[in-house]
Amino acid sequence: MTNVEFEEFDIESCNSSNNDEKVDITATLTEEEDDDSSRDETFLVKNLLRDDFCPRYLSVERMRGLKFIMVTVLAIIIFHPIVRSLDLEHDKRYTLSDFFAFDYAAIIMDSIVFATLGRVLEKRGIDNCLFLVPMILSTCGTLALSEVEFFQHSLSSSSITNWPWELHLCAGLILGVVVAIVTMHIYQSIEDGTFVSKTVEIVFLILCFLLPSALQDSFHLHHYYYFWLLGMLFSRDDWWSQVFQAICWGQYIHGISCFGRDHVLTCSYAAFVERGNQC
Repeated sequence: MTNVEFEEFDIESCNSSNNDEKVDITATLTEEEDDDSSRDETFLVKNLLRDDFCPRYLSVERMRGLKFIMVTVLAIIIFHPIVRSLDLEHDKRYTLSDFFAFDYAAIIMDSIVFATLGRVLEKRGIDNCLFLVPMILSTCGTLALSEVEFFQHSLSSSSITNWPWELHLCAGLILGVVVAIVTMHIYQSIEDGTFVSKTVEIVFLILCFLLPSALQDSFHLHHYYYFWLLGMLFSRDDWWSQVFQAICWGQYIHGISCFGRDHVLTCSYAAFVERGNQC
């Protein structure tokens, strides 16, 4: 009787050992899959310069803001001479000297506002593939499209009626994508309870940066400006939101590189400055 019980005990021990081995193998495979996923994620979001590179002198948020400004200015400095050398669509009178003399400070302020309201400071630094690749493709793609004849029209109430049908079609597709992304943001904000705060942000942007100028007859919504406003709304942590924020910032860089940071009130603003300074 004792021998039988002893043999049964051995069998149960073996079964238990085999089960443990199966669990170990399953756990190992799961860990390997997690490692592969982690490597892919790391490749996409790994920073060229760590956010905590200099914690003694710069906090993580300040480092992210500094990198955002540096990437923006560097991109404009790189793209501007490329546009001029290839003679793509641009303002031939606008130079890098003009950029530093007249637009540099305003662009720094644009970047600070964008980084703050667009929650760039709350996310991993933008010097990674998830942000830089869409941003660069957005800028380069627009440079190429600007050479297509039917894209060579401005966005204003008077010129829209003269757009060719091809441009109306492309504008409709782009508008559809934008509406879809905005809808996704609205849905997700309702799901996580941030809809009210996002609505307040939108009202704030309209009241502060759009409505006062839009009421004037000389108002012209330059494309760098509306992408600057739109990009601040794509502020979620989701990858698709970050990608579209990067695309918007690429459009901002394209506008500044090619045409400078023209004021949305155009000639009225120039006349105001001239009158105020008695030029």
